[in-house]
This record gives sequence, structure tokens and C-alpha cells, in this order.
Amino acid sequence: MTLRQPDSPGGSTRTIRATKPTIAYGQDTQHSAFPGVTRLPDGTLYVVHRQGSNHYTNRDGFLRSTTSTDNGRTWSAPATVVAASAGTDYRDPSVSLSRTGTTLYLTYFKGTTSVAAAGSFFRSSADNGVTWSAETRIDASLPSSAITAPVVQLSDNTLLAAHYSKSSGDTFDSVWLARSTDGGATWTSSRLVNGQAAGRDYQEPYLVQRGSALFLTFRWGNNASIGAALSTDSGTTWSTPAAAFTGSGRPSSVWQADDTIVVAFRDGSGRFAMRSTRDRGASWLPPSIVQTPPKGGQSTYASLLETTPGQVFTVLAAEDPTSTESRLAFAYLGSGAQVTPLGFVPGEQDAARSGYDQLVLGTTFQQPNGALPIPWWTGNGAVTVVDGVLRSASADNVADHAVLETSSPDHRVEADFAWSGQAGFGLFLRYTDAGNYLLFTAETGGVNLRLYKAIGGTLTQLVLATGKPVNAGGFHTLAAAVRSGTVTAAVNGETIIHFDLASADNSALTGTAAGVKVNEQAGGTNQCRRVVVTT
Repeated sequence: MTLRQPDSPGGSTRTIRATKPTIAYGQDTQHSAFPGVTRLPDGTLYVVHRQGSNHYTNRDGFLRSTTSTDNGRTWSAPATVVAASAGTDYRDPSVSLSRTGTTLYLTYFKGTTSVAAAGSFFRSSADNGVTWSAETRIDASLPSSAITAPVVQLSDNTLLAAHYSKSSGDTFDSVWLARSTDGGATWTSSRLVNGQAAGRDYQEPYLVQRGSALFLTFRWGNNASIGAALSTDSGTTWSTPAAAFTGSGRPSSVWQADDTIVVAFRDGSGRFAMRSTRDRGASWLPPSIVQTPPKGGQSTYASLLETTPGQVFTVLAAEDPTSTESRLAFAYLGSGAQVTPLGFVPGEQDAARSGYDQLVLGTTFQQPNGALPIPWWTGNGAVTVVDGVLRSASADNVADHAVLETSSPDHRVEADFAWSGQAGFGLFLRYTDAGNYLLFTAETGGVNLRLYKAIGGTLTQLVLATGKPVNAGGFHTLAAAVRSGTVTAAVNGETIIHFDLASADNSALTGTAAGVKVNEQAGGTNQCRRVVVTT
């Protein structure tokens, strides 16, 4: 149920917020990305995604699926939808359901080492994805064609598929609209938004439907903006396509029952962002950030599905800077305060009171034992999670750095630590790499609390605080923040450091990551059971 906030009369300007993404443990390996989702007639969520060894250069992608019968809380073991084939990269699957609920529609494209976009393809399934028909080509053998969006079915059963392609001799991608009147056996395509004439690429179109109205979003100029166009007559005529807002990546969208259109896209920092419109694209609410990938990484797309009025299930993915690891995650979107199967979406007042919009990540490490998932990354050494606590991967007296991107040089990190044998744990601020950061740490048997700066690999003590020991045994809460060059640090809720960075240090320390340090040695432990990072 959506609760209307007293300070948000009319509802039309309420911000869309999301639950914090839940990692899809056990569903993906190495590079899992570019997901799609639909709902089967019995309510089962059906997700497809591309699985490969990296983003695209190895050209070894294949397509997998997984299902959830409890609205996204748990998921089946992954199944293969389209198997790997040497030299062919199956990419960007999308899935949708027929109006009668009897047929699943699947789209994807192929890439090879010689042709990056080697055709847009369609399959159907009459048994909820257990088996699939032979593929048919949507784009009529254009020399370059790709599709990243699901099929839409009109009231007369015509199927529509938006793809981006080049005709012979073209140097820019255009948005094309394909139609099938025989259930996908044959298709005819026509150019809808002409990139060749405009002298810019129009790519990764995404089509959603409400009655006879269709709303199209697409990449405008590759990485410049998100474009949009509206049809009110089932695609016969369209408004003049225009750039709607700054953004990039596949602009996946959902058209909700209350006429809100939500668009998920990649912002200029590579983050998964979303914007919404209540007037069919005439105006847009400010962007909200759902997930921040590791620095240098990027969102590897999302797919949205309204499961109940006002509540949108989302499957999303993000990759590391090397483009070799990408992880699936799940979340729910909503406006106004509501409880979803994956947690609480706060309304405006709750978000303001709790600082929800400034929360980058909060975790108690409730995950399978092993490595931390994206968006975490390791700046030095190695860490592992063991029975709900973060520890050094080995007791080798090497400092282990676990950090995550905040996209801001001003941030705060709080964590609970316990130790034995040797202290040496702490909190990172303005982290760039293993040689550039601020560090608030407990040393010398937990008696000395120090603030360090590291610039160019040289570690220098800035502040020494004593009198508030962090004793071995139980957990203690450490907190540190940096705001406009002022650093504060606290132990168990009591501030013990308030320090203004020198101008040169403030200018040199520009990192936007934050995180924790553990440093175990033989016979001792450093344990972290909780971390909260905010901007």
C-alpha cells in the first residue's frame, strides 16, 4: 500500500525511491549483466540475463534465466536459455508476456569479433520458458543491428520490437521499429528516429505501452542524453523525438498504473539512476541514485516491472573497472512510504529524518562466506566474510583495505570492530588507492587513536588522541567524517578528533571512496560486523 505523505499534496511530485539492492548470491558468476524481467501468469518472476567472462571483448556470452515464486526473496538455480556458441556473443536479453499470458517473448542480439551488432533476434515459449522456438531475425538482415528491449503486443496482437541498426552505407545508428502480425514468424522494419540524417547515434531504444499509447526512450548521441518520443495511436504517428535529460546506457522504463513512467539509466558517473515523469515526458523529476558501482566501473543495466500498483520490482547489475566482474542485484522502487518484499521504501518525511537519500550502503555482512560483492572493492591485501563478520583473508599482518565508491569527497563512515592480539583496524575517508587516503585507526593495544594522511604513498600522522581506549574483546563503534576539509572522528558516540586539513592536503586528498581497514596477525583477529557509509 502506498501512503500519501502529508507534505506532498497531490502526489505527482513525490520522489521515486528504492530499497537498497540485494545481491543475487548464487545466481551469477564472473560477468552477469544486461537483465530483463517479466511475470508469469501464476505470479512467478522470470529473469533473464547475459552470462560471460567479461563485458564483451571475449565474445562468449550466453543467456540464462532464474525464477522467484516469493516476489524476489529467493531464486531458483539458473537455467540456460540460449547456450554458448563458439565465436558468437549472445547479448542483452529481454523478456515479456503476451496479453493472454500464454506466450513468453524473448529478444536478444548477437555479436562477433568482426561484427559487434550482428542481428536482432526473437524467440517465443508456450511453456513458461522451459523450451523456446527457433530464432527468427527481426531486422531483415541489416548490416548492423542490435536489440536491448522487450517486445510489446498491441490490442490487435501485432508485435512491436524497437531495435537500433544501420542500413547499408550508414555511419550512425538509427532507432527502427519492427512489426510482426504472425506471432513473430516474420517482421518488417522501418526507421523511426534517423541518426544518419541527424549526424548522431540513436541507440538502445526501449518501448513501453499503456493502451494505445507507446513511450519510447533511447540513447541520444551515444553518451550525451536520453531521448524520448510519444505515440498515442499504437505507433502510427509519433511526437518529435527530443533529448529529455542527461544520461547514458540503456534507458529501461516501466509505465505504471497511475500513469507514472520511470526510466532507469546510467548517469555520468556510471551509477544506476532513475527519473520519472507524470505527464508523459513533458517534465521530469530530479534523478535518484539506486546503486553506485566501484570507481571506474559502471551500471550494466536494469529492468523494471510493476508487480502491484505503485510497486516496481527491479533487477539490476553493476561491473568493476576491469569489466570482468558484474553482479546481479534486486530491488523495489516506489513513491511514498511502503513495505516491499525486499524491504522498506521510505516516504519523504521518513527519508528526511533518517538521511535515507544520503545512504550509500549499510551492511551487517549477512552473506555467504567469502569475498565481498560489488560495489565493494579491495584497495590493498584481501578481505573475507566469515559467519557475518568481515576479516582479513589471512593473518599475515598486511593491511587489508575494503572500500566503496560514494561519488563525493565529503562522506561519513561508521563501523563496529572487535579485536584480539593486535589492533590496527580503522576507517578510510577520501580513499583513492593504497597510497592516497585519510585513515582513522586504533593502534597500540587500542589506546592510541590516530588520524593519518597518506599522499603519494607517504603516511603522516595528523592527530593523536588518547584517553578513550578501544579495549580488546567486545565490539566498539568507530565513526569518521570529512566535510569541506574538516575531519571529525568518534569512538562509541563520543567525538575525540576535530581537525581542519591544511589547504594543500585538502586539495591533494580528493578521493571519493570510503571504507574499512582490518589488519590481522597470527594469533589475533580483527572483526568488523557492521558498516554504514553516507554522503
